[in-house]
Amino acid sequence: NRIIDLVLPNTVTSIQTIKSGVKTLNISASVTSVSDMTESADLQDYKVDANNANYCDVDGVLFSKDKKILYSMPFGRNSQANYGYTIPEGTKEIGEYAFNKMTNLAKVVFPDGLEVIDLDAFAYCSGLLSVTLPAGLKKINQGGFFQCTSLQTMTFPEGLEEIGEGAFRLCTSLTTVKFGEGLKTIKTIAFASCYALT
Repeated sequence: NRIIDLVLPNTVTSIQTIKSGVKTLNISASVTSVSDMTESADLQDYKVDANNANYCDVDGVLFSKDKKILYSMPFGRNSQANYGYTIPEGTKEIGEYAFNKMTNLAKVVFPDGLEVIDLDAFAYCSGLLSVTLPAGLKKINQGGFFQCTSLQTMTFPEGLEEIGEGAFRLCTSLTTVKFGEGLKTIKTIAFASCYALT
């Protein structure tokens, strides 16, 4: 039998990967750390205790308490074909592995004011075809869009300063890249093995 709704006791402070079977993860007030949840195949929603000082949930998505960092999209939503998501206004950072391996993610709408896309945030999102990043973005960290194999068009905003190591490595369908003014650093192998780029 599967666990549909997992409620954790207040003694728990750290949550590591939850395997299949949990659709709703209730995060108690005591939790201070939630690790990479990309193997949580059935997870549809996070529900965070209002007294938790570190996290909150916005429509079932895990955010920092101040709603400035998006930490984790429930991986079970990857079961929806051509899934799309609009990141809320006020989000400043997409956390490490936040959308990692969501192969059915077809569209993401980014808010103006987003500043950082972290390590492997959209790695292996093979359903993404086109990405337009918002004004205000400063940095794409290592592996940010690693191996997004269907990604064809990438438009960078004015003011983007750094593209991290391997950020677009193995984006094998990428044919068009448009850079804005202000770019200072493109790190090693950022566009390695992007065979369609000429």
